[in-house]
Amino acid sequence: MTDAIDYLGLRGKPLTAGSMISELKFGFWTSLFDAHYDKLWHRIIKAVFPAMPKTIRTRGELSGRINSVRHLRNAVSHHHSIWHWRNLKERHEEIYLLLRWMEPEFADFILKQDRFPSVLSGGP
Repeated sequence: MTDAIDYLGLRGKPLTAGSMISELKFGFWTSLFDAHYDKLWHRIIKAVFPAMPKTIRTRGELSGRINSVRHLRNAVSHHHSIWHWRNLKERHEEIYLLLRWMEPEFADFILKQDRFPSVLSGGP
């Protein structure tokens, strides 16, 4: 969070909630699923992931899934080759599963724009 504050300060931008949120790194957001935030998630998980099955609706369940997405996102963002990953299709499906648990209509909207299946079938 201090990186976001420093970045905004150096550019003379105001420290508003919106500007702070937009500057926070993906790693910050995924760290919110670490064990020391368990009490927080216990209170808000249903509101954030309303469509997640109640039987598995835990911070721990989400932590593993979201960190798997983070790992893929970091590899892609840093231009690492991922063609050799045997589970790309499953990881892609995992992203949509998480989106559906948060907002099913949004996941459907994004899926219509998604080129991943055609890119994957085309090969490296």
